[in-house]
Amino acid sequence: MNGTPGSQAVLKLEQLAAVVVAAGLAIVSYLLFFSWAGGGGYERRRPTSGQVSGARIVESKLLKARRVP
Repeated sequence: MNGTPGSQAVLKLEQLAAVVVAAGLAIVSYLLFFSWAGGGGYERRRPTSGQVSGARIVESKLLKARRVP
């Protein structure tokens, strides 16, 4: 690639601009994701009053149907 020194400078500037834009988009995406996810990762979440950590509770109820004549 034997271009003029000016064209090589423009190419380097374009590459730098692409890296800066990509980094900016990645940072914004990261911040938006965690702000929408409640501000923390999986380990930081606490179970709510209706949840039990580490176990699933399955409640069985008998279904009662009325007989239709």
